[in-house]
Amino acid sequence: MAIESFLFTFAGGSALGFAAGFSIKRIIKIALVILGAFVLAMTYLSYKGIIQVDWDRAQHLTTSAAYNASEQVMNAINSTAIQLSAHTSVWQQQAQPIIFGAGFIGGFLLGLKH
Repeated sequence: MAIESFLFTFAGGSALGFAAGFSIKRIIKIALVILGAFVLAMTYLSYKGIIQVDWDRAQHLTTSAAYNASEQVMNAINSTAIQLSAHTSVWQQQAQPIIFGAGFIGGFLLGLKH
């Protein structure tokens, strides 16, 4: 693989990763502000006696939803790892996706930081 191809692939992955990380960070911030406003409104309405909120049940539902989401992510990662380990010849033949992925991950983490 030529050095120009390597650098172009790595730089392209880094740029796309940075854009993705930066965008996801902004989307998460907006979603958390909306969620916080919702919880604040529910708390205020519950305090005024307008609505009745079962906070124990709400906590149980959020905890189970977070657990299920993390379990799904782990299942996806495990199945991907199994698929990749079953096809080791792909890793040996094609280094370009690995280079792109390395650049993407680095750029993504930088995008999340800034």
